[in-house]
Amino acid sequence: MDQRPLDFFRFGDPKGAEGRGSLESMNEHHRELSEWALSLLPSDLNPRNILDIGCGGGMQLYMLGKMYPKAHLHGADPSKEAVKLASETNVSNIDSGRCRIDMSPVEDLPYPNGSFDLISAFETYFFWKDLDVAFKEIRRVLSPGGRLIVVSEQYPDPNFDKRNAEYAKRTGMKLVKNEEMVSILGKYGLRAELKEVPEKNWVCFIAVKY
Repeated sequence: MDQRPLDFFRFGDPKGAEGRGSLESMNEHHRELSEWALSLLPSDLNPRNILDIGCGGGMQLYMLGKMYPKAHLHGADPSKEAVKLASETNVSNIDSGRCRIDMSPVEDLPYPNGSFDLISAFETYFFWKDLDVAFKEIRRVLSPGGRLIVVSEQYPDPNFDKRNAEYAKRTGMKLVKNEEMVSILGKYGLRAELKEVPEKNWVCFIAVKY
């Protein structure tokens, strides 16, 4: 019997009408967070192939497509509801052959080695089953010198511990300390720097595969 909190199936693995409603809400709620994080990427970055892991409702993938109009776009999410909405959000790019959305967990991505020079993960890592397996798989599909951007609107901080504990209880999310995340990324050949907005409890990790 699945022991995860009910809200996990609204946010971590959205299902049904409630899951779709949550995805639609996240498309709007996360826009400011996404704009901030994407502004941190190097100005001379020119990716040819982009993967958004845990693409949810597809808004981040859409924003990446606008930011890099020549790039080919891929989205991956284990939720059938997410794949459906992300496909609707990115329908014009899908129809043109520029974008593809796959139903897939981060631990078993259906792409060849070194397929992507930019991989993003917005508001998703804290729902992954195994960070070690996930980052090993991400490194596999990331090209040499490629970049990974991991973004969260929560990280462990005494000023937000009560709020974050409530979120964790409701959704089953598992936050990782920022220094621990940098260490995990480094273990898998991903040299990371982090950026924070302390007053909002936002964090962004930008890593390069070496």
